[in-house]
Order: sequence, then C-alpha cells, then structure tokens
Amino acid sequence: MKQLEALGPLFLSLTLICILSNGYAAERHKLTKKEKIFVIVVPKNTILFDIKNKKDLKTHKKIFAKAFSPSPKNYFLTIVDKSNLPRFLVNSKNVFKIDNDVSMESHPKFFNPSFKKVKKDSFDKNISLNHDFFFEKDFLTLSFYNSTNNSFLKINKNYSSILYDLTFTSKLPLFFGINVSLSKEGNQDDFVVSKFDLGLTVKTKELSYPIIKKVQLSFYGLQTFFQKMNIHGNEVDLSTSSLKIKVSKKFDLMKKYKFKLGLGGSHNLSFLKKSADTLFFDQNSYFSFGIFIGFQNKSIL
Repeated sequence: MKQLEALGPLFLSLTLICILSNGYAAERHKLTKKEKIFVIVVPKNTILFDIKNKKDLKTHKKIFAKAFSPSPKNYFLTIVDKSNLPRFLVNSKNVFKIDNDVSMESHPKFFNPSFKKVKKDSFDKNISLNHDFFFEKDFLTLSFYNSTNNSFLKINKNYSSILYDLTFTSKLPLFFGINVSLSKEGNQDDFVVSKFDLGLTVKTKELSYPIIKKVQLSFYGLQTFFQKMNIHGNEVDLSTSSLKIKVSKKFDLMKKYKFKLGLGGSHNLSFLKKSADTLFFDQNSYFSFGIFIGFQNKSIL
C-alpha cells in the first residue's frame, strides 16, 4: 500500500503534463502525408479561432489562405501561417475551397492575418432597413350635429390609403421606424376625404405559432398634417391623432420581395380646425378598422 501511495504524485504529475500538452497540440502539429495543404477563400466577416491567443477574431476583408483538414469527418479546417504551422481554426461551411488545378492570374500568398475584433454591440455593424409598401382600405363611422336643421348626421364610409413603413432592424426583439400614409377617396356625393399622416412605428420580429407562422405585430402613433373632408357640401379641416395596431402575415412568394396581408384597427381623436359653422362633432373619439396588402423589401446602408 505504501508503494501505491508513493506512486500517487507521479500519476498526478503525468496527468497534468498531458492536459497542458493537449492545449498546444494544434500549434505543434506536423502534417502527415494524408493531410495535404490546399487553398481556401475566407469571406469578409468570417469568425476564426486564434489557436495561439485562444480567442475569436473576425476578418474585415476577403482573403486567401492555406489550410488542411485533420480528418475528412472534421467540420473545422486548420489555417497555417507562412511557416506552414497551424495558426487558426475555421468552420469549413464558411469558406470556399479552390481546386489546385485552377489557374489564377496571381497565385495566393501564404496567409497573413489581419483582423478586427468581433463587435459585441447589440446592433449590427451595418444598418439594415425594411421597406414596407401597403395598399389599405379603411372603414369608419362618424357622427355630426347639423345646426342648420337641428339633426344628427351619421356617416358610415370607407377610404383608400397608400402607406410606406421604414424600420431599422437589429438584434433587439423590436424594430423602430417611421410611417407615412396618403389617403384619398372621391366620387362620393356626400363624403370626400383626403389626408396626409406621419408618425412612428414599432414592430415585433416575426412570430410563429403551431397554427400560424411568420406573423408580425405593428404599433403606430400617427398625426395628420393635412386632412380635408367634404360632408354634404360642407368642407371642414380636421386634426386627427391615431393609435393603430396591425397584424400581418408574410408570404415568401419571391426571393427579393416578401408579400404581406393583414388587418388593423385604430383609435382616432379628431378636432375641427375649420368648418362651415354648421357641423359639430357628436363624438370626436371614434374607432376605425382596415384591411391591407403589400410587400416588403430590404436594404443595407
């Protein structure tokens, strides 16, 4: 038993030596006959693992490098330096292998590392924008008091709108942006409306449920900068503030454009800025709802 106890420190020392040596195995690795070096293209913004410094780095430009694969089943390639010594690890799915038989005007040099640190901000490095264009049909009910004949006037009408949403996407769960809408409805004898709205919007990321997928919620705060209505020959100017919520479903019908279909509701608060002194709001707070169809396009600044 005493002899076994005496061997304990020896086994512990050998274990520590093995653990420490494994940390530098990649740096001391010598190529075998099966591990042939080949040329790869590393795209911009690719994450590499620095074997020497034990940290992740991101490439800031497209580069040529020389690498080898430890085994066919290994998902990572080992990039070598000018001395053909292992220097970085990269996922094989993120790079492109160049055939040795391909002739190029300028032969790639050995890998010369040049990196920027990985950005850890909440926002992406580039500004990603979503552009949404909609055609919307809105339905509302307005109630006025007509002092000329001492009667109430109730109007149930609809009007069409063209809307544009600009939102800034990020890694946050919400997207923020602005909204512009132009509304016009004519050819109605007793009701004509034209208005221009501007406001802010907050949108969620796409939500998916077992029953329905790719659903988005949108919230709007809008203010009219121009609104005219012609009601039974009486022209009035209004100022309206609106809080709106929309639910939309996305359809991937084209690669570049995403089509959307949905419906929404608004709570509106209107005031008469100018009238014929005969019409007065019976209720200036009212609800409206609408259906819309449109498409989305994306861009990067």
